[in-house]
Amino acid sequence: MKQGRRSLLKAGVGFMALGSLSGISGCSLLSKTLKLKSDPAGILDLPPGFTYKVLQKKGEMMSDGYPVPGKPDGMASFLATNGSIVLMRNHELDAREPEFSPVLYERNKELFYNKQGAGCVTRVEINPVSLEVLSSNLVLAGTLRNCAGGISPWGWVSCEEAVGGLHGYAFLCSPDVLRLSSPNKLASLGKFYHEAFAFNPETGISYLTEDREDGCLYRFMPEHKDQPFGNGRLQALRVQSYPQMDTAKGMLHDIDLDVDWVTIDNPEPEPEDDSCRYQGRDKGAAIISRGEGIWFYGGEIFFSSTNGGIRGKGQIFRLSHLGQKVNQLKLIYESDGWRGLESPDNIAVSPRGNLVIAEDGSGHDYLWLMNREGKAVVMAKNSLSESEVTGVNFSSDGRLLFLNIQEQGLTLVISGSFDEYIDQA
Repeated sequence: MKQGRRSLLKAGVGFMALGSLSGISGCSLLSKTLKLKSDPAGILDLPPGFTYKVLQKKGEMMSDGYPVPGKPDGMASFLATNGSIVLMRNHELDAREPEFSPVLYERNKELFYNKQGAGCVTRVEINPVSLEVLSSNLVLAGTLRNCAGGISPWGWVSCEEAVGGLHGYAFLCSPDVLRLSSPNKLASLGKFYHEAFAFNPETGISYLTEDREDGCLYRFMPEHKDQPFGNGRLQALRVQSYPQMDTAKGMLHDIDLDVDWVTIDNPEPEPEDDSCRYQGRDKGAAIISRGEGIWFYGGEIFFSSTNGGIRGKGQIFRLSHLGQKVNQLKLIYESDGWRGLESPDNIAVSPRGNLVIAEDGSGHDYLWLMNREGKAVVMAKNSLSESEVTGVNFSSDGRLLFLNIQEQGLTLVISGSFDEYIDQA
């Protein structure tokens, strides 16, 4: 089945008529084919009219004297006051794979969160016109397996996909710092297998995914909106009509389910304890199978489940009515495991509302672009390797799409008319 799906895409690019982002049907029929251009360099296949540039590679020297660490993962772009673009980039490193990690170098260890932690966050400043790298530096060090994260008005929130000892937290990183800084741990966001983060500036509420097959979707309700990471309650999503619902199994498309939230009584369990999801389940919290990317846009939350669904090939959900006591959860896409998008991981939304989705499946993964009217079109293919594509995000003006090829340690930028491309598909 997997081979058949990949062979369909090998010759070209399909798009799916999926409905709108507010009500995608989940149909994954390839009803049209558009050609990708084979990349002579063998890195990234793109549609005609699009180009890419490699911004950095692992092992290259940064401005602060540290090498670019390996395994780049979650990433977001910020607009600097001088007009440049600043990328904040996670590195999903641990002691088993510390490639070019700052933990290997005896420098500034007093600023590390944990002197043995191999994970880290780097900062890359880019000229928005020439796409030249102006500077780059280490921002956070001594963490563990910094996977995804998300944007907030105060900077990048980097999440550890690990639990044990000192680890299992989220950290706030400023895009303005030019050197390694002391860690700013957000203990209020809980201790669990963090994946990604989204922030609702209208309410001050944070939303968090958990990369566990029996994980939860969490939110943090601050006591005071102007102190969003201060005192408050960590809570897990519950489907009102179906306590302990497993959303991966038999959930219908385009049905709005009323959901509320149950409080996690002990959001910071003992060092080796990973019980937040069990606490939630005891109160009826729903199962989200390997919650991954999450993004706030237009008053709604979009998030992915990498191996949810009847065939275990992935789902995309929308959470709406965020300002009300009862929210609504809708399944807007489920992969049939053969044709079209599968194993959705990192996601982001463009300024115009287009959703970009990175796959994390077997074989050569693809990037998909989905618009508000429901068309989904393949945007790129990782022709270099079978590595995961990570860190997808748009520049603030929507002209540029940033991404990483994780195993090869590449950070790239795609240029082109994204809106026109999907409009004409």
